[in-house]
Amino acid sequence: MNQKAKEYLLDQLNDLYARFEGIKIRYEFNEDLYTHIIEILPLKTYEGNQDYVLAEMKIEEEFQSLFEEEEILFVSEDSLNQIKEPSFSLGYDSKDIFTYFFEQINLPEIEDQFKQELPVEDSYIDYALAA
Repeated sequence: MNQKAKEYLLDQLNDLYARFEGIKIRYEFNEDLYTHIIEILPLKTYEGNQDYVLAEMKIEEEFQSLFEEEEILFVSEDSLNQIKEPSFSLGYDSKDIFTYFFEQINLPEIEDQFKQELPVEDSYIDYALAA
């Protein structure tokens, strides 16, 4: 992945977010597809919003002319290609982000780490020192 391509996209996505109220954006580079995937929510952003459609087309055209070796894909709800691990997002409140990260935690693995027995040594405790 070309880092300049990613920087270009993140800049353009910030502009989109500033221009269109209520939009949610997530970005991920998919190594398997070697494609920059951009999720735009809600779906109504696409439907009947000519300004948005033109802005997205402009980003795609400029991106392809600047980074011919890179691929870009815009998706929305129920798309076949989904974002699994976004590296960038806009429009998600802190609760959404917290929920996303909490779901990624492997609790059984963490619990196993705490269940390890600690060595206990026989020692004399002088409670007088604690007072």
